[in-house]
Amino acid sequence: MAEDLVATCYQRIGLSAATYSALAKQVDAAFHERLSSRSQELGELTTQRQRLEAESEKFLAGHFADAIDLDTLKRHQDRIRSGLAEIDLKLAADHEQYAGQRKYLASAMNLMTQCATMYRRSDDAAKRLANQEALFEKTSIGEDEQPVVELAEPFNALTPGMLSHAGGQSTTTTVRLEGFEPPTF
Repeated sequence: MAEDLVATCYQRIGLSAATYSALAKQVDAAFHERLSSRSQELGELTTQRQRLEAESEKFLAGHFADAIDLDTLKRHQDRIRSGLAEIDLKLAADHEQYAGQRKYLASAMNLMTQCATMYRRSDDAAKRLANQEALFEKTSIGEDEQPVVELAEPFNALTPGMLSHAGGQSTTTTVRLEGFEPPTF
């Protein structure tokens, strides 16, 4: 029965605690490497921020010493504030992207440790959603009547080489299907 074959796929793609731990270390190392490669750009932004703050203080000191009129001070302070805001946005966006990607991958890895149990406990609609939209990019049944799947991202990236055939040794070419269940309208 197709349902049993799909359940077998979920057992096969699930991550063990040891695999999860090893994969989590690899993900952490990859993010650390990415952050290290970005450190020069982030350092330049921080240096630019410090330069603008020092420039702002000099203009303010010049105004207090009556060397710079109020209109000139305002014009330069507005330019400096704009520059600082742009730098702050870049730094915040970089941090959010980094944190968001880490959280996304951690959630995906956690899902992979529990996917077989969650699939068994799900109703038909949730199973259909998992099969057609969430975990699988392509699914088919090979010539040996065993399931052949291609995982969707990020699951495919998290399990490279773990699965060319969910049931065993077959290397049957994957064929694009909409899922094992009949289409719903």
